[in-house]
Amino acid sequence: MGKFTKYKARLVIKGFLQREGLDYTEIFASVLRLNTLRLILCLVAKHSWNVRQMDVVTAFLNGVMDADTEIYMMQPPNFVVPGLENKVCKLVKAIYGLKQAPRCWYLTLHKFLVEVGFVRCVKEACLYIKRVGESVVLLTVYVDDITVTSNHDADIEMAYDLLKSKFKMTDLGLLNSILGIQVDIKNKVVTM
Repeated sequence: MGKFTKYKARLVIKGFLQREGLDYTEIFASVLRLNTLRLILCLVAKHSWNVRQMDVVTAFLNGVMDADTEIYMMQPPNFVVPGLENKVCKLVKAIYGLKQAPRCWYLTLHKFLVEVGFVRCVKEACLYIKRVGESVVLLTVYVDDITVTSNHDADIEMAYDLLKSKFKMTDLGLLNSILGIQVDIKNKVVTM
């Protein structure tokens, strides 16, 4: 039986009340294709590279809203600011439940990765590549799950440090499970 460790709560917006064309226009956010993951893992196995996995803590809350988007929400019950009971909150960042939250997060992450020198793959929007001298760093994104691999372990650490400088991250160590798939890499063989 599990053990209670902490209380947890999330403030969410009633996204089901949002109206297309009025409250949002675009909600699509790319996710990593399974075939791309397989290809990366083949490279990893062939060249005996390490793959580090990490998770962005509360990723959607990092998503910045478009400058031309205005969304307001009522103050949550039991958290109303005294004296301002009739006021609403204007969102400046995405929040859970917002239809465009995944897209806001993806675009925020994309902008950051480009700023620090990664280039998005033309054919796979969730694969980013960075060349550092003779080294190549491959970074994949599936919503808030990120993997980083490279032919030099120091560059994996560099990529992790860059991400940590901008977002709160959980280091999951070497890859052993992704998208609910167990991954085992031994002796240049990948088993999924």
